[in-house]
This record gives sequence, C-alpha cells and structure tokens, in this order.
Amino acid sequence: MDMISGKSPLELFEMMAENMIAQAVEESNKYAGQKNNHDFCLKIDEFKQILGVIFYSGYHILHREKMFWESAPDTGTTLVSQAMSRKRYFDIKKYLHFNDNTAVDSDRYYKVRPVYILLNEALQKFGVFSKHLSIDERMVRYFGRHGCKMYMKGKPVKFGYKLWILSSFDGYPFHIIPYQGAQKQNGSENISERFDKDMKSKKEKKTLSQTVVENLLSVVETPAKHKIYMDNFFTSYDLFVSLRDKRFFATGTVRENRMAKCPLK
Repeated sequence: MDMISGKSPLELFEMMAENMIAQAVEESNKYAGQKNNHDFCLKIDEFKQILGVIFYSGYHILHREKMFWESAPDTGTTLVSQAMSRKRYFDIKKYLHFNDNTAVDSDRYYKVRPVYILLNEALQKFGVFSKHLSIDERMVRYFGRHGCKMYMKGKPVKFGYKLWILSSFDGYPFHIIPYQGAQKQNGSENISERFDKDMKSKKEKKTLSQTVVENLLSVVETPAKHKIYMDNFFTSYDLFVSLRDKRFFATGTVRENRMAKCPLK
C-alpha cells in the first residue's frame, strides 16, 4: 500500500493505466504502418491528452465531437482546442488500436482483450483483497452495433456490454470478464478458459454461472480467508459443493430448481 499512499487521483490513474497506455501507443503506431501511413507517430503524452478529451466529453456533452474545436462561444472549448488540434485528434482515433490487427482470432473482444488483461493485473496489484467479496454482473451502456451488445430487461441500463465482476463489499473490482454470449462462453474457444487456472476436464458439463464464478475466483490465492456473496443467478448446489472443496465460504440466494432436491426448511 506504500506505493499508492498520498497519491492524487490522477497519479493513481496513471499508475494503473501505465501498461495499457503503452500497449495502445505501440499497437496504434503498428496499425498506422500497416495502413501505409509511416509518418504517423503517436506518443504517450499525446495518448494521455486524447484520453483527457474523451473523459471531458463524457460530462461536457455536445451534439458532435467537432464542435469542441469550433470558435462559437456556445460550443467551442479552449481547454480541448489548446490540448490538441482537431485534425490530430481524429487522426489518432482513426488508427487507435489495442491489439495486433494481423492476428485476429475468434475472440469477440480480441480488439480490446489486452485492455482487460492489463486492467485486471493493475486492479489486483494495487487493490487489497477484502474478506467479503461479491460476484455480480454489470452493464456498460452502449447503443451502437456489436455482436456482444446485450439487452437486459428490467435493468437500469438495458442495452450495452455485460461484464462479470468480482469486487469487494464497497465496490472495488478485482477481476473483470466481459461476456461474449452463451455459445462463445461454452465453446471450444471459450475465453473464460484463459482466466481459469483450475479448470476441470473440458468434457465435464458446467452451467454458465458456475463457470463464471470459478473463473472469477481463480485469482484469489487464499480461499479460506474470504467469504463470497452472490445472487440466485449464480447460486447452485453443484457450485457450492465446488467452492466448499476449494475452501471458499459462500452465501447466496437460490432458485428452487437449483437445490438438487436438498431438504431445506
């Protein structure tokens, strides 16, 4: 904890995002070369500037991005225009990449997979695993077109990307796995297998919820020191037997059809 003591929010962000930024700069420059633009050279400071513009646009919302560089007093923003020219901003967005574009595989999140890997590493490096851990799903709002976009009826965020998350009781995430859909999640190219350090035989059939929980908990080194909480989407008799065998303490609400005929009263 000494490494983060006394750090400002900006300094903490830079520490956690350092490797992700370096990855983005390297792959963006590589992609520009693949598109025969060998004069394009993105630097780390520039990438931080474009991140700042994107974050700023999240709460200072205009109808179009180009409006940030307009001279009109009701739209133009000197903070953005002084940080980066409009042409440079859109050039960087044009070539922005996070993974090798020449080796795309069947992973639907291939383009941003390194971001999740490096983010999980940073979250576990700078976070302290609390005694009480929660497993749940979260939605990232998105209305565009993408094969992984989900519709969740009855949720505050109905359209977007679904993430499986292992977090502390106060909301700090330790492990994030993006959901690709049932077929990808259970297929031979199951991306969850890349996170799971203790997978059983591939022939063994498991429910999606059990696979997700075991993959999320694969980063916990001392199971007996933690208590896991989850809702009835995840809870099942087979899962809790598996967690008991791994020395996890677990609590969860349960659906009647998942109790394996246990005589609960």
